[in-house]
Amino acid sequence: MITVADIVDALKGKAVGLDFHHPLVGVASIQEPKPNHVIPYFSDQHYDQLANISKTSVLLSTQAIDRPHVFVFNGPMAMAQLIELFRWTVPPLPTLVHDTAQVHASAHIGEGSVIQAGVVIQAGAVIGNRCFIGEGSQIFSNVSIGDSVRIGNKCTIRSGAIIGSDGFGYMTQPDRTHRFMPHQGGVWLGDSVHIGSLTTVDRGVLADTQIGAGTKIDAHCHIAHNALIGKQCLIAGGVQFAGSVTIGDHCIFAGQVAVKDHVTIGPNSVILSRAGVTKSFPSGGVTLFGFPAQLHRDELRFQAKLKRMVGTK
Repeated sequence: MITVADIVDALKGKAVGLDFHHPLVGVASIQEPKPNHVIPYFSDQHYDQLANISKTSVLLSTQAIDRPHVFVFNGPMAMAQLIELFRWTVPPLPTLVHDTAQVHASAHIGEGSVIQAGVVIQAGAVIGNRCFIGEGSQIFSNVSIGDSVRIGNKCTIRSGAIIGSDGFGYMTQPDRTHRFMPHQGGVWLGDSVHIGSLTTVDRGVLADTQIGAGTKIDAHCHIAHNALIGKQCLIAGGVQFAGSVTIGDHCIFAGQVAVKDHVTIGPNSVILSRAGVTKSFPSGGVTLFGFPAQLHRDELRFQAKLKRMVGTK
């Protein structure tokens, strides 16, 4: 059992208004808070979400706030230490493989994973610990699935895909070296999701990376950590999503689109080939084109003006 006292000692922090004997079971994000967890709070932009946090949880803060908390000077570093501290508290679970599942002899199933009825796992596939693969899903050859990945029913994961690898989460230190931020989140795929060959989907830092039911992702795509992809989206080859993007339902991304981190694109949007999306379009229902991506009609007008200017020389 890990207590507030253990956390204060490990982080060299300062407890404000806390019971040192209060038990804690993990770290959770402020967007998805959980009881008896440590919740990082490093920015006032999340102030309105404080009301949703259970009184049994403990805030980790880099600033003085009017709630009990543990004060630290370096928030990201403290969060990395906490993830490592709780990493070894997960209890062992039995591995369960349904009698009707077809698992190739060369495939590996990790501890505590659940493989449901009708699942097919081909040669060389690796399933990590504490994973769940829903009924009728197909895992093709040489797929790698990391720990704590949840795959829904009737999903298809094509050869060479990697689901649940750690994201590109590095913190630059005062001496300009880069320290890796441990990832404890998983990946959550809804029912009937398709993941193409050699596509990568990174696990989240605290919460899960999520892909909604019915979404189809082509080959050679990259979904970075903490991305939230909606339902019934179509994502063509070579699309790259940076970390913490939010994509609404029924969006279409043509080939080689790139989307900047923390960008939101609302539902029913169409992003045309090779667009580079650098800002949010949360209302949705838009067609985007160009770099930086803008409304399709605006980009066409810009291109027309540019051609006229070149033609006058």
